[in-house]
Amino acid sequence: MIRNNLTELAVHGKVGDWCFSRSGKSMFICYPYPGEQRGKILHVTIFQELKEKIHIGWLWNGDREKPTLEPSMHVPGVWRGVLTEGVLHTIDEEVNGA
Repeated sequence: MIRNNLTELAVHGKVGDWCFSRSGKSMFICYPYPGEQRGKILHVTIFQELKEKIHIGWLWNGDREKPTLEPSMHVPGVWRGVLTEGVLHTIDEEVNGA
């Protein structure tokens, strides 16, 4: 679910919620974190098109309501997943102890 801003995300967000930065050049995403019911917040830089072969960040589909980011996001030892059409999916069960 999209939240209006980082404050709303931090106070009312739950795993799978996200918001865009004021500049629109990054996103904040609540991801699952062991022992935290509402998860933790990951900050990612986003691009709408690749202008260089080497970039640091995630390719965004441009949809603010149902964003898709590529490639997957990874918090080492904690979580790996993707945001596809506005839905956060865990893709690495071993990392999550499942």
